[in-house]
Amino acid sequence: MTWAQLGRHRKPIVLVNINGFWDPLMKLIQHMADSGFIHTAHLVQPLVIDAAEEVVPALLEHWASQIDRDGDDGIIAKL
Repeated sequence: MTWAQLGRHRKPIVLVNINGFWDPLMKLIQHMADSGFIHTAHLVQPLVIDAAEEVVPALLEHWASQIDRDGDDGIIAKL
């Protein structure tokens, strides 16, 4: 998350939130953003997924929304 905030990478951050395990972390991130501690909060937005089998489809959907002039090769390189 720090590297995303610093612009070191733009890869998605995935939290598999089984039984709400990561809810406290998400509350903390929101609190930090609301308090101005995370100045680039839009870059620190993990994909929160409730089931392990949803990870790959969520990543594919995320990258499909990011398609740019690089096409499939560019997407594969980003993964």
